[in-house]
Amino acid sequence: MADGTVAGIQLEGIDIRIDQELFADALDGAVEVRNSTIAVGGAEESDARLTLTGDAVTIGEGSSLQAQYREGGGLIEVGGSWQNSDETVRQATTAVVEAGAVLDASAGEEGDGGEIVVWSDIKNPESSTIVSGELMAKGGVDQGNGGRIETSGYMLDVHGIQIDTSAEKGIDGLWLLDPRDIIIMYEFSSGLSGTKYEGYFADDLSFFDNATVESDTRFASPFTSIDTTTPGKNFDETYSVRFIGYFKAPASGQFTFKTTSDDASYLWIGSDATESVESFESTITRFTATAGDGALF
Repeated sequence: MADGTVAGIQLEGIDIRIDQELFADALDGAVEVRNSTIAVGGAEESDARLTLTGDAVTIGEGSSLQAQYREGGGLIEVGGSWQNSDETVRQATTAVVEAGAVLDASAGEEGDGGEIVVWSDIKNPESSTIVSGELMAKGGVDQGNGGRIETSGYMLDVHGIQIDTSAEKGIDGLWLLDPRDIIIMYEFSSGLSGTKYEGYFADDLSFFDNATVESDTRFASPFTSIDTTTPGKNFDETYSVRFIGYFKAPASGQFTFKTTSDDASYLWIGSDATESVESFESTITRFTATAGDGALF
C-alpha cells in the first residue's frame, strides 16, 4: 500500500537480520510469525527497534525476536507501544506470544537492558493479550541495569510466562502489567535477592540510583533469611545492601517482619492490605501484617 502498511504479514521458517529498524504494520490485518527469527541491530549499530503490529499479532512457538545495539538492549514492540505512548504504533486487538517463543532485548557485555512491550488496546473490551513465552531484557554481563517489560491488555493472561530483567552488575529492571482483567498462574516462593554497593547510603535513598555495585559471590543466589551466617550483615566495614524478594504466607495469621542494622535500615512491605513502612531507627524496624493463606508480599 502507498502508506507502507499491508493487509497481512505471515512469516514461516524465515531468518531476517536488519541493521537498525524494522517497523511492520498490517493494516486491518494480522501479523503471524512462526518458527522464524527476526534480529534487529548489532554490536556496531547505533539503534535497534523491532515493531510488529496490526489488528492481531501472534509470535508463535519456535520464533525469536531480538533487538540489541552497541549501547545495550533495543526495543521490541508487539501490538503497541509502552503505555500507548507512541501514536505511530497501531494498537492491536489481540496480541499473543506463545509458549516456546522468545523475545530478547538484553544488552551484550555492557549497557542497560532494553524494552519489550506486548500490548493490545486496554480500553477495548474485545481486546486480549496472552503471553506464555520467554521475555528478556537483561543488563550487560559486565555493566548495566536491567530493562523493562510491559504486558498489557483489556484482558491479560500471563500463564506460563518467563520474565527476566536481571542485572548481574547493576539494578534489576521491572515488569509492568496493565489489565482490566488479569489471569496469573505464576508460582512465587519466599526469598530475597541482595545487591551489594560500595559505600554507605547515609539515610539517603537516592544513593542507590548511581551507586557502584560491588561484586560479591555471597549474594549470588536467593536466600530466605538474613543473619550473621547469610549475606547482609557484618561482612565488611562499609557497604550498603538492597534486598528485593517475596514472602508467601504459609497460613493465615499475623507475621512480624523486622530489619536490624548498626546504622540504619528501611523496610517496605507491599500488598493491597498493607502499607509501606520506613524508619530511621538505627537498631530495628518492625512491621506486623495480617495475611491469608498463600498471600504474597
